[in-house]
Amino acid sequence: MATLKLNNTTVFTETNGAASIPTGVTIGNGVKFPAGHVLQVYYWRIPETEKSTSGSWAWNSTPNSVNTYQVADISFPRISTSSKIVGFASGHVDSTGSTGAPTVVSITNGNSPGNIVFGAAYWHVRVQNQEPLPFNFAFEDDCAGQTDPANPQYSLRCHSAATSLYFSRMQAGSTPNNPYTVIFYEVKL
Repeated sequence: MATLKLNNTTVFTETNGAASIPTGVTIGNGVKFPAGHVLQVYYWRIPETEKSTSGSWAWNSTPNSVNTYQVADISFPRISTSSKIVGFASGHVDSTGSTGAPTVVSITNGNSPGNIVFGAAYWHVRVQNQEPLPFNFAFEDDCAGQTDPANPQYSLRCHSAATSLYFSRMQAGSTPNNPYTVIFYEVKL
């Protein structure tokens, strides 16, 4: 067993190859992290949602908040003002009424000024009803365009020429095995 102590305080132990930090040991304020270090990870699982997508959608439309439908919104506090958010949106989206329907899923800053699109995935959907397609993409936000950079806001949006889109479920109903998720990493600059 190995122990790392600083001024008689145990900050790290190792037993049989397993390392651990004792209960009550925390990183204090003012600690400087190197650039590229992940400061926090936030996992967002979209609740089961059916979204009516009435109207038309063209492949060359901008998937901003004005041109899309809101699926869900989230906001969380940043740990550092000298960081950026890197995100990955991933999951399957089912549809109905989509025989050849242009379809998009995007992440925006909601209805905040600037109407920023951080990332999007597009399919020309030719299958429907229990035949979901993956809508996966990565994005980055320096938070400069956020209304409140200390608490960035994100909105999962969609549009389609289909009748409806289904997130974290199939058209026929609940299917917990295909959630739509977004993972946010706050990365030190």
